[in-house]
Formats: sequence, C-alpha cells, structure tokens
Amino acid sequence: MIKTTRNGSYNHYDFSKIKDKVTVKGAERARAGQLVTLRVEITVARPNIEKGDGLVVGVPFGVSLPQLVKPAQEGYTTFSSNSRAVLTIEHHPAKEQFLQILVRDGVLRAGEKVKLVIGDRREGSPGIRLPYQAVRDALVPCCRLLENKLSRLSPRLDIANQTYSLLRGHLTPTYRQGDGVDFTLVAEDEYGNRCPEFKGSVNLVNQALFYNPPKKITFTAKDKGCKRLSLRPRDRAELRVCCEHQGRSFVSNPCLRLDKTFPYNLYFGEIHAHCEISFDAARSLDEVYQYARDTAALHFAAAADHQTAIKNLTGYATHGASLPMFEMKDMPARWQLTCDKARQYNDPGRFVTFPGFELVPSGNPGHRNLYFLEDYPQMLKAPDGWQPWQQDILNPYLKKHKALVIPHHPAISWGSMVSKKFAGEGLVYSDVEGKHQPVVEIYSKHGSSEYFGARRPLRGQVLGHFAADFLAAGHKFGFIGGSDTHQGNPGSSLSRSGPFTTLQYRNGLAAVWARELTRESLWQAIFARRTFATSYNKSIVLFYVNDLFMGEEGVIKGPRTIRLKVLSAEKIIKVEIIKNNRVIAAENTHQPMPDFELELVDKKKSGRKEDFYYARVIETEGDIVWSSPVWVRGSI
Repeated sequence: MIKTTRNGSYNHYDFSKIKDKVTVKGAERARAGQLVTLRVEITVARPNIEKGDGLVVGVPFGVSLPQLVKPAQEGYTTFSSNSRAVLTIEHHPAKEQFLQILVRDGVLRAGEKVKLVIGDRREGSPGIRLPYQAVRDALVPCCRLLENKLSRLSPRLDIANQTYSLLRGHLTPTYRQGDGVDFTLVAEDEYGNRCPEFKGSVNLVNQALFYNPPKKITFTAKDKGCKRLSLRPRDRAELRVCCEHQGRSFVSNPCLRLDKTFPYNLYFGEIHAHCEISFDAARSLDEVYQYARDTAALHFAAAADHQTAIKNLTGYATHGASLPMFEMKDMPARWQLTCDKARQYNDPGRFVTFPGFELVPSGNPGHRNLYFLEDYPQMLKAPDGWQPWQQDILNPYLKKHKALVIPHHPAISWGSMVSKKFAGEGLVYSDVEGKHQPVVEIYSKHGSSEYFGARRPLRGQVLGHFAADFLAAGHKFGFIGGSDTHQGNPGSSLSRSGPFTTLQYRNGLAAVWARELTRESLWQAIFARRTFATSYNKSIVLFYVNDLFMGEEGVIKGPRTIRLKVLSAEKIIKVEIIKNNRVIAAENTHQPMPDFELELVDKKKSGRKEDFYYARVIETEGDIVWSSPVWVRGSI
C-alpha cells in the first residue's frame, strides 16, 4: 500500500530506523510569502555520530535558500551545539536547499543537541521567506549524512494562505440560447491562494444579464472561499459578470453565445503541473487537483511529474532541488499514486483529469510530456543502467501504446545565453512522429517558445528550436499553454516568479474546443488541433481561413478570407495575423479594447505549396493569446 500522511502528502520513503528527534519552531502560524525565522533542533539518538559523518537538514521546497556568509541578507543561518565534538556547517555540495553539519573531530553523542537558526535576525537578516503557495505537510527533511535515509521524525509544516486580497470571477466561456451558465467566485490572497475564511456579501452589478439573478451573493464559512452559482442568461451575444465588494469592482472572463449549429464548447485547463511526486516540487496530488478545480476554476487538469511512468530506474535524483535521499526505484509507487488520484478526481461534465508525466529526456533532447486516456497505462521500461541521453525509450513505447505527446519549452537553454549550437539542448520536433504530438506548449512560466525575440522570452535560448522553426520546416501542430508550475497550483493567478529563476512569468492555460467535457472528447479535440494558448487569461478566440477552423488544413482556390473574433478577459492592445512566420496584418487602437473582430482577404502568393496562418493577440499587462495555425493549399 502506498503510504501518505493524513493530509494526503507522499510518505512512501525508505525511512531510517535511527530515531533522531527533530523539532521546528517559528512557523506555528506561518502564512504564504511570510519572512520567518526557523529554529530547528536535532536531538541525536543511538548510534553516536562519528568523525566524518554528520547531519543533513533541508528547508521545505519553495522556501528561499539558506546561506551562511551574509548575515544581513535573507536566509542567513547559524548553528550551535552542546556537544564537545568539533562541528562545522556548510552547504550540501549538490542540493541547494540543504545544509550539512559535519563532525570534524570527536563524537556527537546520543542525547546531545544541534540547533540551527535559519533566517537568523540577530545580525540583521530579515529571515527566510516561505513559499508563495499555501501548503499542508511541507516536509522539513533531515537525515544522517552517510546513511542518507530520511528521518521518520522529519517535521512537516502547514503554511496557510495570506489574508484576503481580491475576488476573482470565472464564468462559463460559451453557451447557447436557452442554456444556463456557471459563475464561480473565488476569494484570493495576493499570491493566488484561496482564502477559505472569507465571509461577506458580494453585489451582482449587471443583473439585467440574467433571469431572476441574486442581488447579493453571500459567502459563509461553509463556502470556504469558493461560491459556485448557476445563472440563466438572457439572450445576449456576449456576457461578462461585474460584481462589487466593499467598494471594489471586478469583472469576470467573457462568455460567448454560440450558434446551435456550432458543434463545440470551449474549455480551459492546465495539464503541466508538478507536485511533491516530482523530486523538485511541492504540494500533494490532492492539493493540485483541488486547486485546479476549486481555486483556478478550470475544466481539466493533469499532474505531469518527472519520470514517474518509467520503471527500472536506479540511483538518486541528481536535480539540485531534490531530496538527497530521493531514490529513483520509487517511481512505480509514485506512478500508481498519480494514476489513482487522476482517476479519483476525474468527474466528466464538471472536471476532467488525465494521468500523465514529464519525460526528461527520453534518449532524445528536450522535454516532452505524455498523457493517457486509460486510468492505468503501462509504464515505460528503462533498460538496466539506462542514462536518459543514451538510448531512446519513447519511440519504441509509442509503437505499442497510445499516448498524447506534447513538446515543452523546446528552445530553452539552462544557461542564461543565446546559443547557436545544438550542444545537447533544444528539442527536435521530428524525433517523434507528428501523429503522436499534435500540439506544442508554446508558453509556460519559463516564457514563450514561439520565436527568438518573442515577448516574455525564455531565460536561455537555443536558436533553431522554436515553434516557428518547426512550422517553417513543414511540421503541423496546434498551440497550447501550460505552466510547468513546481508549486502545485495549476491555473494560478500568481504573477511573481516561481522557486526557480527560469520560472519567470504567470501560468499559461490550454484552451480546447471540444464537443463535451469528457476525457475522450478533449483527447479527440487536442489531436484535431482545435486548441489555442493563453498566458493566463481566459480569453476567447475563433480563427478561420475561409471555412477552415484553427488546427485544420485543406485546399482553397482563389482568395483566402481570414476571420478572427476575440473576446478578451482583459483588454486588447494589438492583434497580429501571421502567415508563414511573417506578420501580414496588425491592428491596434489608441484605447485598449475588450473585444475585436477582423476580416481580411489575402491575395498575395507566397511561392509555397502550402501556407500556414495563425493569430497572435497582445493583451494588457503583457499577456498573450495564440490561435492554432490553419494550413492552406491551392492557388490564390
């Protein structure tokens, strides 16, 4: 049986049998983003700790990093002991969140204590900053250096949300005449955490949009900061709900009335979230799905944790943010729990989930995520002694098993540079057949992978590996957005950087035009490329070339009529139409606008056998929306 804590956090570790006692003080009423001083005390148990051995102590993932050299700066850490042994403290050589206390001479005996003050304010440090994300059971990992097994008594911290900051409204994005719509109100703090303690009344300002609307929406303790209403709209082409609370007004995302003959509905989701099942992230699988459903008000979600669906892995995770004792042989248990939770939270018609994981890499350069239709897909099998860069295990698997493969940040370089050489970085789209990878994640918290020089750039970039480069080479795929959040908060409104310096921006979203909200229908729509990407906002995009909808390809003889309709969740600054990676039309006005429609005729020959078109929408605050391309053959 896979072991979890009472709150559902992963607890299936190979624990030490040594009973060193570990306590933490200073976080008893901790809140997200708060600067605190953590006082960690370790009482040594038998056996004694001899010369050359020591203790390893880490901070929970997402806490700012401890440091030993700058007393007046964040994270400054000191230590003391009542032992006569000669002890020193230093950074763990490979794990950035960890410190190690070494026995240089003598013996650290049972009953003796070692104390660390992390964020020691006595010499001017402001403390150490807790994660922006509220979390239950955040692990404070401790172990003995040479044994390298997690102490069963490693403490866990609960980090609560900050106080209420704003209300956010989420409206069903599409409806048809006679249908009802759902409106979800969520009370958030400044970091995008839901505030379950929120109480009060909210005024519905534009009541004329609905039949028999409530004049006030009242939050009680039972609502836990999330209120979901069913409303009956009057026959309006477009809807946005405006509410007011304590003198502050806010407007929901838009909702578009669709013609009854149009076969699809619009759904928003986020399928690239990491949690503690990865070796470099935080929060439980339960918290991931509850956040996506009840705070971000998404229609679908997936946890895509690192390597979880690969068996026969050996050794320890080498990532600088992983636990020192993270053993890769634990992957089958983690994949089992991943699949269990995806199945548990899958609720067709309300909230859809997929089992999935991130493959980094597969014997091919770059990162790809895999998702599955079935509840318990077969794991990929790594050969004995497999090194990810030596042998391709993905393509042999795809010959026998059905999976959705999505390339992720294809042009990223982990250095802060622009590289013209391949050098092992930069995803190659053609390494996997296009039929398996119908969409590319064009945006995540790392930045835009559209083209070199794009808005919200990746921190480091490899030339020739952007989505635009793949399209120019003749590959066909749609666009989706994601987050790659490592804080277990898919769809979060958080606009601050994540725990890694490469995670610079807001969460992206995947928008899918599907017939219904089921795993099968979303799957079919993604493979049909009926998708668009956003850098967070739940904006609406309809893009056609003649009768070809986004993601489609076909023959058009004669002039090509490009039609775009955008309803923005913020305001539109600029709209661009791209043909073969070149902007052929750009529209903007002096005043930002919430909606936009464009129709233009392209009569210009390109000299190519096939052209591709897509739309790029620039919104206020630098947010972006991309339609998927349309591919057209035939003479103009």
